[in-house]
Amino acid sequence: MADVLILNSSPRSGGNSSFLAGIAAEELSRRNVECLRMDVAKLRIAPCVGCDLCAEGKAKYCVTHDDMDSVYRAFLDAKAVLFLSPVYWFNYSSQLKTAIDRLYGLWNWEHDFLKGKAAGAVLVYGDVDIYASGGINAISSFEHMFRFLGARVSGFAYGTANAEGDAEKNEELVTSVRRLAVKLSAGKGAPV
Repeated sequence: MADVLILNSSPRSGGNSSFLAGIAAEELSRRNVECLRMDVAKLRIAPCVGCDLCAEGKAKYCVTHDDMDSVYRAFLDAKAVLFLSPVYWFNYSSQLKTAIDRLYGLWNWEHDFLKGKAAGAVLVYGDVDIYASGGINAISSFEHMFRFLGARVSGFAYGTANAEGDAEKNEELVTSVRRLAVKLSAGKGAPV
């Protein structure tokens, strides 16, 4: 069981989101906070098919059994969650969207799986700011999800990092990811 679940959705193993997931894990480790990093792009996660068998109580969590089963367990065990994603076409990545859609099944069985837990997100994009990139849509999506699930929002870290290695050069972004990891480690966050 890990205190903080780090859910990285970058499909590039050497990408900026992956680098920042490592920064968050490093900061948590320095504080003796156990974390579990899951790279959803490397997991076999099928999309939700909308069958509603989870809602009808006929399939615990989901009728589809794949790597999402381990993600469900990680969400239940964690005290805090950090989502990381590049911004692709005005929102977070499709890899993350697929995993988030499948949380519907978990919610149908465990309504409180994120209630009261600290949650935050890290976003990187290729444009000049959070608005021009469309990353603001991702933040809005996270805020709505956190509100619905009753999570405590620790915050968001975001910045321009397009080419591989750009995040490493963006000191302000790295510092904000470290600060967000500290908040998550302490369980700090406010209701949305």
